[in-house]
Amino acid sequence: MPRRLQSTSLNPAMLLRGDLGIDSFGLISLAFRLEEEFSLDLFGYADDVAAVQTIGDVVGLVQRIKNPSSQ
Repeated sequence: MPRRLQSTSLNPAMLLRGDLGIDSFGLISLAFRLEEEFSLDLFGYADDVAAVQTIGDVVGLVQRIKNPSSQ
C-alpha cells in the first residue's frame, strides 16, 4: 500500500481512481491480487472488473463471483 494511504481509513464509497489514485495499471494489479487472495478466475469477468469504481464495487464483485447462487 502506498505510504500516503497507510493511515487512511477506507470505506466502501471511496473511488479507486479519485480517492485512492489507482490508474489503469493499478486496476490490473488489483485484479491479479484479487485472483490470488480469493482464488478467483476473473477471465470471464473482464467487463465487470473494468466497471468497478469504488471499494464497495470491488467487494460486491468478489462476493458475486464467490457466491453466484446468492445473486
